Amino acid sequence: MPSLFNLSKKSKYHGFIYEYVTYPLCISLPSLRTAVEKELHDCHAGIAQLPPVSNAHPSTEVMLRVTEFCKDVRDTVFGEKNKIFVQTNRTSYSSFKDAIIVTTPDFRPFEDIRSSYPLVSSNCQPRGLKDVRKVIKECVNRTRSSVLFLFLFCRSIAWELPRHVPFEATKTLVMEYITMWTNPTMVCFETIASHAEKFLQTLLQRHFGQYIHLVRYVRCVSLKYVSAGAHGTCTK
Repeated sequence: MPSLFNLSKKSKYHGFIYEYVTYPLCISLPSLRTAVEKELHDCHAGIAQLPPVSNAHPSTEVMLRVTEFCKDVRDTVFGEKNKIFVQTNRTSYSSFKDAIIVTTPDFRPFEDIRSSYPLVSSNCQPRGLKDVRKVIKECVNRTRSSVLFLFLFCRSIAWELPRHVPFEATKTLVMEYITMWTNPTMVCFETIASHAEKFLQTLLQRHFGQYIHLVRYVRCVSLKYVSAGAHGTCTK
């Protein structure tokens, strides 16, 4: 039989092991409980965010979602829904308008324009009567060899108002300023296209977010039409 000394020694040893194992548990149990409750809450929140299970046929479900997606795009473009998209683009349109306005020709009806004042708000170089006459003369010289031009020009002087300006000269002057519209047009277009892509991404997640492959497919089709519209090749 074991001696009382040995039993007492084993009992003390077991008690030491028990306290060594259980003490950290007693200290960490409140934090463990808090962590478990947090994970459980997050799990319930994630389950609550899951979309409802559809009982419709897959093809019907896809068609309904595509229809709603297209309707949202149309309503947004016409300002009937998601007005923030149209309101955001108005800033770009306003900047584009200002950029076009400052290309207004600064024509001044004087021989010497050094002492004249601008009649319009423009960033273009002022042009006086000498510049305009020079353009008219160059246009007339380019087409003077044409017999048809001589015939029409003589007839126009005979029955139209005196000092008639040839259409070619007017076209040349106008085109000099219209060519300045290219850069502001591209800036406006690229900004609107960027807004459209962000808007489409939002709608894609809203209507097809739970179907990853469908989101990828509709995104490819949408961007294809956006790109085709940018190059003027979009067809219905």
